[in-house]
Amino acid sequence: MNKFHVLYLTGAPATGKTTLANNIKENIDAVEVFSYGEMLTKRINMKNDQDLVQNDLRSKSSAIITTQDVLSLDDELIEIVSEKRKNSHVVIDSHPVTKESYGYRITAFKLDVLRKINPSIIVTLFADPKVIVNRIRTASEGRPLVTEFEAHMHNNLQSSVAVNYSILLESKSYFLDSNQSQELLVNEIKRILG
Repeated sequence: MNKFHVLYLTGAPATGKTTLANNIKENIDAVEVFSYGEMLTKRINMKNDQDLVQNDLRSKSSAIITTQDVLSLDDELIEIVSEKRKNSHVVIDSHPVTKESYGYRITAFKLDVLRKINPSIIVTLFADPKVIVNRIRTASEGRPLVTEFEAHMHNNLQSSVAVNYSILLESKSYFLDSNQSQELLVNEIKRILG
């Protein structure tokens, strides 16, 4: 059995996934972190010869991200994870649920992709909807402004995807309140990784 884990880190926007992922990388040995959003931004820029930033993807989402973009990136991610998990823990920072002008879109991993990535641990961050709304108002970083109801809905949809992944893979699943300090969250991740 491999001593290294693949940890799928997810949660609604503004729950602190990227902040936690960066703190995990800084404070835990033998960890590789991959931000799905950053990788997708690079892929779309190369394909379209553009100079978009991740905030553009957050604000325009389905207007610029195609299903084919996601499928191509999934293939790349499988290769990266397969190689990196031999020598380190791998953290994948991603959220398949996006807020769109019409409501929500879920672009989940296809089952064969999910099985190849094979996260042994799934961590979902959640936050009080009021906190999410305030975080987005304070620093939207391209995220669409949402109501408390929409933030609550996003938390629930994202959690549903994580639960389904966990059931399908028979992997451990944790739900962490991101209102806690980063130090407490990183310590919890250390404990989870063993």
